[in-house]
Amino acid sequence: YLEAYFYFRPEEAGVYAVQAIVKNAKGEVKDICTSNACDVIVKPLNINAYYVPPLPNAAGKRVYVKAYGAGGVAPYYFAYYVYKGSTAIVKTPYEYYRHSYNYKISSPGNYRVVAFVKDAQGAIKVKYLDWFTVP
Repeated sequence: YLEAYFYFRPEEAGVYAVQAIVKNAKGEVKDICTSNACDVIVKPLNINAYYVPPLPNAAGKRVYVKAYGAGGVAPYYFAYYVYKGSTAIVKTPYEYYRHSYNYKISSPGNYRVVAFVKDAQGAIKVKYLDWFTVP
């Protein structure tokens, strides 16, 4: 008696079945069994992002952000924009599983961070965080 486990995470939606081939020590096929077909549905990509308290209350302090992707097709890539007023003052490139980001506020003003998640199939979701003011 032999028990084996097999794990597989589909990268896209579709109908899947698993086929196991059992061979002896000589490489001879002794048994073949196939699972029932399974319809895999991929949930739409989503993002959750938030500021990690406390928000900066003076120039020279840092703002911290956490972001998480769900649904879509892993792996996830994250990018962040920092806005001061209507101008994007920082635009980071997408990075593999970069769940957190921080930026040092250099001067007073109204700021906002925008977080992006991109999945393995190129789908993108955006989360606009609330504005905050640094006096």
